[in-house]
Amino acid sequence: MNGILAKRKSVYALNVKVHILTERRKMQTKKCNKCGEIKAINEFYKQKGGKFGVRCRCRECLKSHKTDKKEKIDYMEVYVAHNWVCGVCGKTIDKNLKHPDPMSKSIDHINPKSKGGIHTYDNLQPAHLGCNSSKGNKIPWSFSEREISILESVAAVIKEIGIKNAYIKFCT
Repeated sequence: MNGILAKRKSVYALNVKVHILTERRKMQTKKCNKCGEIKAINEFYKQKGGKFGVRCRCRECLKSHKTDKKEKIDYMEVYVAHNWVCGVCGKTIDKNLKHPDPMSKSIDHINPKSKGGIHTYDNLQPAHLGCNSSKGNKIPWSFSEREISILESVAAVIKEIGIKNAYIKFCT
């Protein structure tokens, strides 16, 4: 009898702790990463891990994201429009190679979706699977300081000695 009573007390204590934690959670607020509004924690979907165990976007923003209209893309049109040329390395893509061959075809988002790019024809280009994987979510026009200095020095030489002489200097 004492064992059953002790078990009931421990279950009751556990239920009280859970109730206190949920009440405490209701009082807390969090800033949504998409809309920037500060909202009550219960306006976020639950997620294991993370601050307060909730997602980074509020329920409203997640619902609006799912209902955004996306353009239907025919990937063959993307390959044909770019003449089966890889947008990353500039070499021709072999139509017959299959995944997981690194030289097989894949579709690359020029401006990555993780950086705000959208899934439209204007933002897509064909790429080799290996090139696409190595590019990751980098934006092609975001050059490093070293690359910028090299380009500036090449531009200065071209301006100084002319394009033909610069070609001879750098390419031979």
